[in-house]
Amino acid sequence: VLATAPRPLVDDIAEAVAEAAGRSFLVARITARTIAREVRRPDPRDQRWRDELPRLPGEAMERDLVQRLGSRAAEARDLLRPLAYAQGAGLPWAGVWARLASALSGRTYTDDDIVWLRKQAGSYVVESVDDGGSVYRVYHRALIEYLRENRDTEKVQRSVTRTLQHVDHPYVRRYLALHAGEGGVLDPLVQDARFVLTAAPAQLLTALPGVRTAAGRRAV
Repeated sequence: VLATAPRPLVDDIAEAVAEAAGRSFLVARITARTIAREVRRPDPRDQRWRDELPRLPGEAMERDLVQRLGSRAAEARDLLRPLAYAQGAGLPWAGVWARLASALSGRTYTDDDIVWLRKQAGSYVVESVDDGGSVYRVYHRALIEYLRENRDTEKVQRSVTRTLQHVDHPYVRRYLALHAGEGGVLDPLVQDARFVLTAAPAQLLTALPGVRTAAGRRAV
């Protein structure tokens, strides 16, 4: 809608977005992208419109998801949330991502849902390569914090740990100890010889301070 707008109007809108975003380029970027998709031209002289502009990354992301996806914005958040708890370079897709989204949300998600997310809100996901395979993460720390907001990290990581224990993937062998340590459930694992022998040594050693029980400390 702004492609044919007069240049002075575009400049005024940009100035309003910049004022609301302050020093956050991330907020300005997401907000500008959202406004560019709006059907009606905004009026930068409208104080109410200016007051409703996002000032925090989470606000900008929420507004963007709702505009794009409407009632399905919650599904996008569910699918993005596991990535906010990923260790290392990111979370693998095959056999892991959809399972964790289901476990953390209480809904059932499949790989088809992830394909939908990549098409509809893929700009929030960064793809990297780890251990020869693709992994995914949320592209900015501020958005990770938003997705984790009002969540009990220990409870979430316990759920992640339980789910990953039923998955056979290199990511599990490398990072399960870190998830379990943050979830306060590392003690049973360090008493399991099979786990100790197959876990990545560096990550396991990093996680060991999370051991809580006398039996766990003896095993360490």
